[in-house]
Amino acid sequence: MLRRTVGVGPLGHTHNMFQFFENLIDPLAQHDVVRPPQTVKGFILHFLFPFRYLLALTLVLTGISAVTDLLLYTFLAKIVDWMTVTPAEAFWESHGMALLGMFAVVAIARPVFLISSRALINLAITPGLANTVRWRNHRYVLRQSLHYFYGDFAGRISQKVMQTGVALGGMLLNLLDGLWFLLIYLVGVFVLFTQINAQLLMPVLVWMAAYLWVVVSMVPPVRQRSADVSEATSGLTGRLVDSYTNILSVKLFAHSDREERFAAEAVDRLTRSTQFMMRAVLKMTATLSVLNASLIVSMAGLSIYLWQQGRISVGEIAMVNGLIIRLNQMSGWILRTITALFESIGTLQNGIDTISQPNLLPDKPRAGKLDVRRGEVTFDAVSFGYHGQSGSAIDAVSLNIQPGEKVGLVG
Repeated sequence: MLRRTVGVGPLGHTHNMFQFFENLIDPLAQHDVVRPPQTVKGFILHFLFPFRYLLALTLVLTGISAVTDLLLYTFLAKIVDWMTVTPAEAFWESHGMALLGMFAVVAIARPVFLISSRALINLAITPGLANTVRWRNHRYVLRQSLHYFYGDFAGRISQKVMQTGVALGGMLLNLLDGLWFLLIYLVGVFVLFTQINAQLLMPVLVWMAAYLWVVVSMVPPVRQRSADVSEATSGLTGRLVDSYTNILSVKLFAHSDREERFAAEAVDRLTRSTQFMMRAVLKMTATLSVLNASLIVSMAGLSIYLWQQGRISVGEIAMVNGLIIRLNQMSGWILRTITALFESIGTLQNGIDTISQPNLLPDKPRAGKLDVRRGEVTFDAVSFGYHGQSGSAIDAVSLNIQPGEKVGLVG
């Protein structure tokens, strides 16, 4: 009989290593049930503050990983230059120690920092943070009054609770895994290009200015489109869930054609909202493609010109154009990251509007626990009437229900 043994042998050690990262964030940890902030900034800080040290460590490890990635291109430049001036038979003798240092960085340091940062992001932050947000929001929403739930679709409310967790986790992932990595990379490019020849910075600066224009002018509309898509998705989910939840009433009193039209309106709205958002994304992609092609061509021409002038080496040409191609590859990913970041912010704002509502019927401070010693219920002069109508449907009714008695309501 096969038996799984935890903590023994290679598989057990791997399991324990996974658990170490997975246990860094406990989504069900006890927190005071408080109303989440109503602003996006306040909402983000409210949920990220407990994990500030873990996030700082992740930033450091991700930054070091980006630096080791940049070192690959400097190693390439040095190796190409060595190969152009060093006889083949003397290559290892002349550069053996330097190559050994490069091996240590590429084969040991780089994987260690890369795997460590990915473990924190994939095993701790991504699942832990999203579900922490969901759990704390659910605890707050659960304490809302009946008026809150009567005023909205149950499916729509649940969708907002689920979406805000994903949106905050996705936003943080985009910051750590995208923008922070790009910032380190750009700083490295500036340092390396300045050391080689400052003229190489000209095409990069022009490209960065154009890229910034794309971000400033084309990304914000995507944020608004994303909020529309999020709202349309919640609306569709709310209609479907409420139809399924009240299926008995639907079957008995509704008509299938009317129910289909009711859902079709939400499907059509979601389709049109998604199409409008995709139009904006396509415009960004097309513009970026033109900018990237211009950067590659201009940098290749400039580096060849400087080589002809004897101002840069063949190895430096390889490094410069390799970095530019890498930037080219990253630019689309980073733009999608920025777009996803704004989409997450839009989704957060959409969810905050629903979740962060004041509780109209809060518990009294230091309220004692309900102490029921007998099952007796007493109504003393209870009156009830409908708003806007004269008279009372129930007027000064007094009733005493003894323990064990049952009450039947007719009408």
